[in-house]
Amino acid sequence: MNVSTILYFYTKKCVYCEEVAQYLDVLEEKFEGEAVRIDVEESPESEQLFKEFALDSCEGVPFLYHQPSGNFLCGLVSISDIEKLLEKKPD
Repeated sequence: MNVSTILYFYTKKCVYCEEVAQYLDVLEEKFEGEAVRIDVEESPESEQLFKEFALDSCEGVPFLYHQPSGNFLCGLVSISDIEKLLEKKPD
C-alpha cells in the first residue's frame, strides 16, 4: 500500500476533515509515502481540482481520491475504509 496515491481534499472549517486527517497521519506512519493534502479554499486552482476529481459524486469535503483505481471516499470515513481504498487495484 502506498498512501501517496491518495489525494485528500479538505477545508480548515470542516469538522470531519480533522478526524480523517488524523487517520491519514497514522497510515502515513504505517505505510510509505505521504497523502497529498489539498485545501479547496486555498486557491481557485485547488477548488477547480476538487471539482474535477469529485465529478458531481461528492458535494463537499472530506473527499479522498485513490489515483491508481479512480475510486473515492466522501464524507466522514473510518481508518479501515481508507485502508480498503488503498488496497484497491487499478481496473
